Amino acid sequence: MTITLHATYCREETCFDDKPECSALVEMWERRRGTLIAPPWRGFDWHGVPSEVIPFCGVVDVIEGPPLDFVYRFWGTAHQHAHDQELTGKSVHEMRPVAESESVFAQYRETLEAAQPLFFVNTLEIGPYGSIYEELSLRLPFSDDGKCIDKIFAFFRSPYRLSRAGARAQRGVLSTDASSRRMRRSRFRCHSRLIASRLFPKVSA
Repeated sequence: MTITLHATYCREETCFDDKPECSALVEMWERRRGTLIAPPWRGFDWHGVPSEVIPFCGVVDVIEGPPLDFVYRFWGTAHQHAHDQELTGKSVHEMRPVAESESVFAQYRETLEAAQPLFFVNTLEIGPYGSIYEELSLRLPFSDDGKCIDKIFAFFRSPYRLSRAGARAQRGVLSTDASSRRMRRSRFRCHSRLIASRLFPKVSA
């Protein structure tokens, strides 16, 4: 039986105040940025990142190209556990399943273009019964020359082990065509926003 995997994501304008890990990372980013377009990666202090958060982090180098690419300089152990892959020194394109690598690449590209912290709700639909898994990710841009974004830091929380949930999907048909992404984005947007609003409720003035 052919197993399919669809990967979609929604970009959310979300308050991080009630999510300590995200809030701490954004505050650290803002402190180091000052008046720059983005803080420099040089001198980044991993000691400022809670030890329990580090396994869920990743850092990519921006390769301007052409073609544009993102290459992992750091791949946290939680990522390795979820994907059964070691991607340090490798392109995002080498991530499996392919459907998720395309989604992740698009999120890095949006962060590069925005040059500001972005929050995403990622949705994976796996298998013939449409099992749905969601993960939340925060992406923070960095710039060593103060002009161009050359690195992006990412933090994610995933409630499942992808290598088990989608192992058969990796060997099957991985569907990520544009029409499919639009259809599923529309289908899951409300659900994703509901999840995000519960985890990251906005604080009233």
